[in-house]
Amino acid sequence: MLLLTAAGILYEGYRRLVEPVAPQITAVTVGVMVVTLIINIAVSTYERQKGEEYRSQILVADSQHTRSDVFVSIAVLGGFLAVRLGYPEADPIIAFAIGLLIARMGLGILYGAAEVLTDTMNLPCDPALIQAVVTDTPGVAGYHDFRCRGKPGEIFADLHITVDPGLPVSRAHEISDEVERRLKETVPGLAEVVVHIEPDNSP
Repeated sequence: MLLLTAAGILYEGYRRLVEPVAPQITAVTVGVMVVTLIINIAVSTYERQKGEEYRSQILVADSQHTRSDVFVSIAVLGGFLAVRLGYPEADPIIAFAIGLLIARMGLGILYGAAEVLTDTMNLPCDPALIQAVVTDTPGVAGYHDFRCRGKPGEIFADLHITVDPGLPVSRAHEISDEVERRLKETVPGLAEVVVHIEPDNSP
């Protein structure tokens, strides 16, 4: 939606450069744009706050779409001012600048979503913290193959722990549950972790 908005603004800016048209400016049009600007700023801010609170990429993306309307309103008001000052050619130039800015926002959303979908997002999984939590759990002889993926605030992980091969299955399962509980309590943003159990073959 942001990229379509940007394309529309860029096309309109190009059309006005080729066929200059001075906008009709009245007190009503200025007033409407100012009110629209204030409303869009409030909606965009609220949407982003709720998007971060609920960890919703849809709300965050829509807040940026609403913010694009803020830039459009600013561009219109800037164009009005330029026309009043005797520079009507500034109107399409401002439109071009705003169109490129909105396109950059749209590409940023696509890039962030692609990182999550392809599990390439750089997540804040501190190896030292993971090691401290896992090795401090009673019954754990060692661990390996820790991996994490997802997005900040909603991280999914898995790892392998080694335990005494002579332990009953029920006890080994209790140890894995304890590792899972401690990791979820300690690692920020960790939503789910799968703990695989293996026998400790060290001498």
